[in-house]
Amino acid sequence: MYAHHVDLGPTAAIDPWRWPEDQRTVFHTDERLLIGFGVALDINLPDGVKGLRMHDVVTDALVGISGTVDTSRYVMALGTLPFDPVHPASLVVPSVLFGQEADGRCWMTVVTASAAAPFADADGAIAWLERMPGEVGTQAGGDEGAGAHGAPIHDSDEASFRALVSEAVRVINSGGLDKVVLARQLRISTTGRLPTGELLRRWRALEPRAAVFAFPLRGSADVELFVGASPELLVRRRGDQVTSAPLAGTGQTPEGAGLEKSVKDAAEHEWVVRAIEETLGGFCATLEVPEHPEVSHFHRVTHLKTVIEGRLLPSTDPGTGGNGPSALSLAAHLHPTPAVAGVPTDEALNFIAANEPSPRGHYAGPVGYVNAAGDGEWWVGIRSLRLTATEAVLSAGAGVVKDSRPEAESAEVTLKLAAILDVVAPDVVTEAARTA
Repeated sequence: MYAHHVDLGPTAAIDPWRWPEDQRTVFHTDERLLIGFGVALDINLPDGVKGLRMHDVVTDALVGISGTVDTSRYVMALGTLPFDPVHPASLVVPSVLFGQEADGRCWMTVVTASAAAPFADADGAIAWLERMPGEVGTQAGGDEGAGAHGAPIHDSDEASFRALVSEAVRVINSGGLDKVVLARQLRISTTGRLPTGELLRRWRALEPRAAVFAFPLRGSADVELFVGASPELLVRRRGDQVTSAPLAGTGQTPEGAGLEKSVKDAAEHEWVVRAIEETLGGFCATLEVPEHPEVSHFHRVTHLKTVIEGRLLPSTDPGTGGNGPSALSLAAHLHPTPAVAGVPTDEALNFIAANEPSPRGHYAGPVGYVNAAGDGEWWVGIRSLRLTATEAVLSAGAGVVKDSRPEAESAEVTLKLAAILDVVAPDVVTEAARTA
């Protein structure tokens, strides 16, 4: 397979939302916008995230496509990985990848079976992109699907969630766990799949510092989408520079100014920071970990945040430019952190699998991309929802420790769900919104 790359200049007259949602992937941070169309390569990961800790087959596949240093930065695999680190997964290399950098510069990379480029220059590339639906086997069209206006909202039993928190506290006090993160679901019935373009624009306005994303979930009979605006950077790699910005400890915005004084939240945050420091420390020549977290404000919610930065040890792996593990491999080693699973990790995962009423799917799993040079970024798939043709399934979680109170943990989850509902159903007055 061959990669053809072209710079489109500072502006491009392209409407990225005109293509069907089941053929379009979106990943948007304050540094870069990526929109992929079609599927040039579907990279299967039968051993899930955990398998990438030993061997990064994704970067191997990308190196085989790019072939040259010039395109290695722009040949990428994008996607969302399941929360369960051993659940089979896949990532996609788009047939067409449109990118826009923070400075406004746009570019496009096309992966084809032919060495002949489908366009001669930037003008030809833009014209080809406008005709692209026929080229990649899709049909042109905009966002479709009815809104959630007047739709019933089905909350999982709050009493059951509080009982689950109580059981977790009992196990923790018996010495079986130190911390476990428990998730709760909220289902909204819809008369059609919600329009992701509208959701993403609204989310981007509410959460300008988050990673906004939309990924089709492949393998289901009806196309499902995983959509969200993650506030938490799991890992970013640029050359030999690596960054992680974990969140743990939650308060309500704007009253969360005293969050840093909470002993419970400080302990939760410390577990996450120490776990990431231990993992990244094994790959880094230097690693800087601030002594105290900062308070970071998001829509409705405030978190404790620590920005961890390091310089990777050199590597002889040809797929990483000599700069140590790829961004995806680093994400695989880090996931799941104590921010989404618990402490100890294996015991927390076992408790979650045995006691949560529904599998998490892609909720709280890594979302992002990696390129053929091993660079990329992966965020934690929280503040997210799964969309089908008939419903939107929202998930949110809270960390439970020995002194957790069921009503307080339930209120925290409600607050996080309300932040998502402001995007999904802003015209629906819900009990979650009233409570928050």
